[in-house]
Amino acid sequence: MVITVQQFVKQGYPRLLRYALVATLALVALMFLVWPTYVSRPYTLDEEILEVVEIPADIEIPPPPQEAEMPKVPVQIEISETASDEETIEDTSFADVEDIPPPAASAFGGGPKQFYAFDEPPAPTYRQSPRYPEMAREAEMEGVVMILIFVDERGNVFNVQVLSSSVPQILVDEAIAAAWKWRFKPGKQRNVPVKTTISVPFEFRVRGR
Repeated sequence: MVITVQQFVKQGYPRLLRYALVATLALVALMFLVWPTYVSRPYTLDEEILEVVEIPADIEIPPPPQEAEMPKVPVQIEISETASDEETIEDTSFADVEDIPPPAASAFGGGPKQFYAFDEPPAPTYRQSPRYPEMAREAEMEGVVMILIFVDERGNVFNVQVLSSSVPQILVDEAIAAAWKWRFKPGKQRNVPVKTTISVPFEFRVRGR
């Protein structure tokens, strides 16, 4: 007797269906047995431990720093036309120098004056007397030109300004030219060389008068 495929499937299908159902139920039961039981755990926040620092009630506040005392500037040095044209000095004493208050702005200087703080004034190491033109001598032009000399940290002149003058412009120009040739031991602020200013009067007088 020959059994066709259709007959074989028709006869064995119910049995295969039962086997598959039993296997599925067994697999589901096994999963329930093996699968771990879920245990719910409440979520807790991590606690941050803060250290309490006790601050004393009385806190001593240090006094504010005292302002540095401003020096009296500029220092005045007298020089006259009768001095030699070139004079080099080693030590200069300022014991007899009269301190004068800072001058007001002058039209000669081209604007307001700039001052620098220092506790040790510059000391001249080289002085140049102004040239007295022959024409000014013959005309008996006399007077004083007050020059403010700016000295850098190396003792060199980096600027000059005319504070006041009682002479014609020709003598003012000579005083300015002489001031540029001066050299100094630099002034200091707390033992450190700094920029400074010094006031120098250049006097023009006809000899024999």
